[in-house]
Amino acid sequence: MRGSEVNPRAFSLLIRHHGVNLVLSMADDHEPILKFFAYEHLPAHLQEHSRPWCELARRLVDTLPRSAERSVALRKLLEGKDAAVRAAL
Repeated sequence: MRGSEVNPRAFSLLIRHHGVNLVLSMADDHEPILKFFAYEHLPAHLQEHSRPWCELARRLVDTLPRSAERSVALRKLLEGKDAAVRAAL
């Protein structure tokens, strides 16, 4: 990568929210629902179930144009992720 080019994925921000560490990337600023796919704060046994959903959500944001259908896909993906993590409890 040349000096003037910046990869937005290279930047992340660690914030503390209600005592929980959350890692947000620059992409999260443009698609707020991505914050709900964070898994770093979960215990390790739940992270393994949550991580694939986060990876897919980021892939959708990176590869699909912003649209109502992409928003629906992300909301439904979030519902699935929540159910999967609850099932692992």
